Amino acid sequence: MNKLAILLLAALVAPSAALAANFNVPEDKPLASVIVPDSWSPNSYDGGVEGTSSDGTTYVAFEVVEANDVGTATKAALETFVKGGVEIDFKSAVQKDTKLNGLDAFEFAYNGTEKGKPATVSLTLALVDPTHFLVVSYWGSPAGEKANMDDLIKIEASIKVVK
Repeated sequence: MNKLAILLLAALVAPSAALAANFNVPEDKPLASVIVPDSWSPNSYDGGVEGTSSDGTTYVAFEVVEANDVGTATKAALETFVKGGVEIDFKSAVQKDTKLNGLDAFEFAYNGTEKGKPATVSLTLALVDPTHFLVVSYWGSPAGEKANMDDLIKIEASIKVVK
């Protein structure tokens, strides 16, 4: 009977353990951590982690940028979009001060295109210490954003500062 109980418990726990992975950002000297669902095919890269929704419509990346001000951090962060082939309509920019899990942050939202199709583009910079910003880069189709909103909310809620 004990073997059966152990097998049942293992069967219940194993699937939930495989649903998401915790990533330190950056991996070598973490200042933050984030949980990205396995269904998003998360990938660690030098300085951060990225993932794409299972339907391929939504992309997120998390990295830490060393900068003394938002302008410098923003310029460095915009490289993520260029690497991803996203074109941004800078005239559509909407900026607001916000909080990211208790951290002071700045959010920039844009209209853009990816592979010639409309995309919602977002860049959030959260100050994790006096000289480092956690950068959350996001883009996705409007329909993809809506379809993946539950995952996006969970991912954002998982962000933690590592001390």
